Amino acid sequence: MTTPKIIVHSNIILNYVLHRLQQPSLFRILMTKFFCYTTVLDAIELFSLAHTAKERRCIEDALGAIKILGLNARLAKKHGAWFAQAQSVSVFNRLIAGICIESKIPLITDQPQAFGCIKKLRVIHSSVVDDTMTATKILSHARFASK
Repeated sequence: MTTPKIIVHSNIILNYVLHRLQQPSLFRILMTKFFCYTTVLDAIELFSLAHTAKERRCIEDALGAIKILGLNARLAKKHGAWFAQAQSVSVFNRLIAGICIESKIPLITDQPQAFGCIKKLRVIHSSVVDDTMTATKILSHARFASK
């Protein structure tokens, strides 16, 4: 049996870094149930928000526990199509959505509305997750950003 996969948006990782002593942490819950990824764009955003060496170390520790997905030049044409479809969505979020769509892995975030109506993007609102849920139950809450 393979471990289910999920892409964790930067806001969930940032919440973990800022509130590591609070239990249970959504990031930790996800790590026990899924093979977790994030995107290089989320990593860039996290490091841009770090103001101290301690914050950078906390981010490095969090990112060291998961895989980071990047952009691939051979997919530029597909990313361009995804990029063009949702002009009201931020540049970072359009690129993150492209990575999620291409990898066929849903995105979990505190802010699903930030991804607008990007076709083919599956999003899970983090508020549906609790520590008693199975990965299958969490994934059942994945919804397409665009109907």
